[in-house]
Amino acid sequence: MKKLVSLLKGNETEFENVPGAQGDLAIFSRNLSGLSTTIGSGFKHLKKATIDWELKYDEVVYVISGEMFIIEGDRKMEAKEGDLYFLNEGAKVTYGTDSEVRFLYSLYPINWREIN
Repeated sequence: MKKLVSLLKGNETEFENVPGAQGDLAIFSRNLSGLSTTIGSGFKHLKKATIDWELKYDEVVYVISGEMFIIEGDRKMEAKEGDLYFLNEGAKVTYGTDSEVRFLYSLYPINWREIN
């Protein structure tokens, strides 16, 4: 029988390097892998790092600690602990931090590679 509720322990989270990232540290987790067929989620931890990205899905980013920025075109939006970004499919952004940040990301749909 399929589990309807799951608990993911933060101290059991496995991280891997973010492909294409520039800087001191850029790691991420894929916490919902295998749990959902519709939504993806995980954590990112960056130190003096940037990532260029084109979104093929909608994404929410919640800043857990530290500060970060997202640049879209000529607009730089800065966020700190407790702030939330919403990014629409198709956005071309650079995101990162000049210091250190930990954030939760969630994306929909999880199968964006298959449908794009």
